[in-house]
Amino acid sequence: MLTIDDKALAMIQEKNQPLSIDPVREFSGCCISVTESPGVHFGLPKIDADKYAAHSLQGVTVYIPNCFPADGDYVIKLRSFLGFRQLFIDGWKLC
Repeated sequence: MLTIDDKALAMIQEKNQPLSIDPVREFSGCCISVTESPGVHFGLPKIDADKYAAHSLQGVTVYIPNCFPADGDYVIKLRSFLGFRQLFIDGWKLC
């Protein structure tokens, strides 16, 4: 399940734009496989729009890639550092 944290939701409503989640990328080595946390950005999907589905989460349109895992509890949160604000997915497991 994917939800949006209150602070992130306030920023998203301020921008008044849809969100897109980047496709899930997996890196494999000889003995381990790591799945990088996908990025979150404002706007429509940058590539392969047909590989996304539009969902409404808490009143926000979010384009989620079809390969996004259905199991797990993920939260879109806001982090800020030196005045820069960034959305990210919390709860992501690398392996």
